[in-house]
Amino acid sequence: MEQNERRFVERMARMAEEEGLPRIAGHLLGYLLIHEGRHSLDEMAAALDVSKASVSTNARLLERVGFARRVTVPGDRRDYYMLVPKPWEHMFAVVRRRMRHIRDVLEEGLETLPPENEAGRERLEEWRGFYGYLLAGLEARIAEWRGVHPGANGGVGAAGGRSGARSGES
Repeated sequence: MEQNERRFVERMARMAEEEGLPRIAGHLLGYLLIHEGRHSLDEMAAALDVSKASVSTNARLLERVGFARRVTVPGDRRDYYMLVPKPWEHMFAVVRRRMRHIRDVLEEGLETLPPENEAGRERLEEWRGFYGYLLAGLEARIAEWRGVHPGANGGVGAAGGRSGARSGES
């Protein structure tokens, strides 16, 4: 890789780490973002100067979160990974699910908290309102994105309909 590519890949690694992902997962995501097509574990390990085992573990993680997919080549026993085209729908679904879960837990807290705990109820209602507001805004942004980018939900179909690809965890 060229120096500028290495710098980008390293920045992606640091960003991934800040988001709670392993640093190697960020390296892989950065690598896949700037290199077209499918790449073997050996190729990525050599390019990133890390162990093949680490690349394998983190490639499976990227596959599980919907950023990469594993593909096979007839007659070749190696696993290859490539970036999932347009993973937005998966990303929207994950964020939506997390926000709904938090809102539901807050709802449950309101249902079980005694009426005399006014301060606690007030905080739970405020938090629930905040997550409801975020969810409504997210839904509007998703609809807007789809309107501006027809076919933007290609990430779901691409990950789900893997012609010639072996399905892994998704």
